[in-house]
Amino acid sequence: MRPSIFLSGATAALLLARPTHAQTTKRLSEEQYLTLGRHYTEWFFAGRADSLLAHMSPESRDATGGAAGILSQRDLVSARAGKETLLLEEKMTWRKGMPQFWHEAMFTNLTEPVVVRWVMDSQGAIVGIGLGPRSQTPDVDAAPPKD
Repeated sequence: MRPSIFLSGATAALLLARPTHAQTTKRLSEEQYLTLGRHYTEWFFAGRADSLLAHMSPESRDATGGAAGILSQRDLVSARAGKETLLLEEKMTWRKGMPQFWHEAMFTNLTEPVVVRWVMDSQGAIVGIGLGPRSQTPDVDAAPPKD
C-alpha cells in the first residue's frame, strides 16, 4: 500500500481521537449530520478555518494545529489533488461507532476520487478529519450503533 498523499501526523492522530465526554445525549438526525458535513467541507475548501474551529472539540482544535493547521491541510490538498471537478457522492457512514460524513469527488490532478471525511460527536462537533484517496479510506461500520 502506498503512503497517503494527504494526511499529516497531526491529522492522522485526529482521526483516532475520541471525544472525552460521554455521549449520553440523543444523536442528531442523519439529515442534520449531512447538512453539517456539507458546511464543514465548504468551509474547509473556502479556507474558513475560524468557522471549522468553532465547531471542533477542544482536542480536535489542538490536534489540527488551529487555523494554521487547517489552512495548511487545505493548501496541501489543493497542491496535490488540484481543483474539485466532479462531486461523486456525499453520504453518512459510521466509523468505530461515530457518525462520519463523506464527501467523495474527482480532482484535476488525480485519477482516483478523493474523500474528505468529518467524524462528529453526537451533537455534530468535529472530532476527527480524514483526507485522502478513496483507495486508502478506512473501512466503515456495517450499521450505525443502536440508540
